[in-house]
Amino acid sequence: MKRSNKNRTAIWWIVFFAALPVIVTIIGLLSPLACPKEHDSPASESKEERYGSHNSEIFIIASQKTPGQKIKEEGACTQYQGSFSRVLSWICKWIGEPVAFFTYYILVVTFALALYTYWLWDSTSELVREAADTARKELRAYVALDDIYFRWNRSNPLDEYDRKDIVKSDPPQRPRIRVKNFGKTPASHMSIRLNGFMRKMNEPFDKWYVNRDYEPTRHALFPSQEFGTWTTELHPRFDPHDPYDSDDTALMVFGAITYVDIYKRWWITRFCYFYDGLNRFVPYTEYNYEKEYESEKKALESLSYV
Repeated sequence: MKRSNKNRTAIWWIVFFAALPVIVTIIGLLSPLACPKEHDSPASESKEERYGSHNSEIFIIASQKTPGQKIKEEGACTQYQGSFSRVLSWICKWIGEPVAFFTYYILVVTFALALYTYWLWDSTSELVREAADTARKELRAYVALDDIYFRWNRSNPLDEYDRKDIVKSDPPQRPRIRVKNFGKTPASHMSIRLNGFMRKMNEPFDKWYVNRDYEPTRHALFPSQEFGTWTTELHPRFDPHDPYDSDDTALMVFGAITYVDIYKRWWITRFCYFYDGLNRFVPYTEYNYEKEYESEKKALESLSYV
């Protein structure tokens, strides 16, 4: 829509400047022509009156203007009136009427071409910027959560995705996450911060992490490469085999994936899931999104710590 409006505006400007010379021509043709009254200049008058006597008769010989002098004076005295006409008249005085009109016409057309050239340059520059931005979006790394689960026994040969038979352990196992680079280029300095606790459903809570100064292990994640790790120790300890009602109090697991793409831009992908029972985790609230930062320091400072 934005580009369509720019095109429409440019077309109207071009039409205006194309019609402007025609309008000026019509105004020039319809303007009244004012020409000073003809008079004999002192230079054109004969400076001598010859008086002679011949057979007692007086002959007075007066000079007459030639046709060429009249045409020259008529051409010189032609003046245009009105706002546009005064401009044309000024040009006429120094250049001559036919040349003046076409000079003005060329001036207007040249200005219109310059305006159109600027519009083409601006449109082309915008297309180049959009193409570069699109290329960056298509080629950058996209690291996000791929899966979260409790380890399970594959006891159902008919359904390999049946996760209900959770592995029993003492102490109870913690949820495991798997992240993946869904982009087309590698992600560098990838690290993960995790936490989880029990909270009532539909009640907001602060998503904080332990130890601000902790230096997590960093990884390079190539396209389609995966990385798995355990969540932190849950408080209170959670056993997926105990009776559980997510409608009352649910297990919340959240985290932040920090990484840098090939364009040296830092990103954090945040995620938050609640445990729905039967080894199934569901995205929770608006905490699932990514955001760009100027540096790793700015990215890590955006997180809350205790």
